[in-house]
Amino acid sequence: MAGTVEVGEGVRWSAASWLFYWVVRTLAEEMGEDAASERLKEIDNEHLGYLALDEFPAPDISALRGLIRNRLVNRAEREWLDFDGRESALGALRDLVGMIPTPND
Repeated sequence: MAGTVEVGEGVRWSAASWLFYWVVRTLAEEMGEDAASERLKEIDNEHLGYLALDEFPAPDISALRGLIRNRLVNRAEREWLDFDGRESALGALRDLVGMIPTPND
């Protein structure tokens, strides 16, 4: 199984479900206690398998994109110390980061 993050219209990142849900849970933790975090927790708890950033209000989209761009890979490098497939999973996260538009785009 896989999960998909729709970064923008027609721009999608798909990954193994464990990696997708790690991203969703991590974003929920990083967002704190707000409506966006609750929506992310719902996606995780209900195993929805799809996260569309454009479904969030503009300030949340900006915050989520910033978290993806600036925190996910570093956090994964700290948390994923040693397992088969670590480098491949980090590469997949880097692919996601590369799909996120910069704030000036």
